[in-house]
Amino acid sequence: MVVDNSKPLVFTAANAATLALNTKAGLAIKTGNYYTGGIFTTGTASAFARVGIYTYASTNYDGLRERLVVTDSGYVGINDTVPQVLFSIDGKG
Repeated sequence: MVVDNSKPLVFTAANAATLALNTKAGLAIKTGNYYTGGIFTTGTASAFARVGIYTYASTNYDGLRERLVVTDSGYVGINDTVPQVLFSIDGKG
C-alpha cells in the first residue's frame, strides 16, 4: 500500500506485476480469521482490467466471490464477471 501525503485520504494498492490476464491488485477485508470482502482489479488483457466487489467468508482471500464488476467498456455485471451488455444480472441482459 502506498499513501500519497500530497493528497489527503488517498492510497494506492499496487501490484508490481505487469498487467495481464488475471493479474490482481486490491484491498481485502478481514474480520477475525475470515476474509469477508474486498475490492480488486483483475487484468482482462495486457492493457485492460475490470474492477470487482467481492463478498463471502473464507479463511483465504482467494475464496472470496466476485459479485459485481465494472469493465473498461463501462459494462456492469452482477454475478457475471464478463458482461456483454450495459447491465447484466447473472448473464441475462
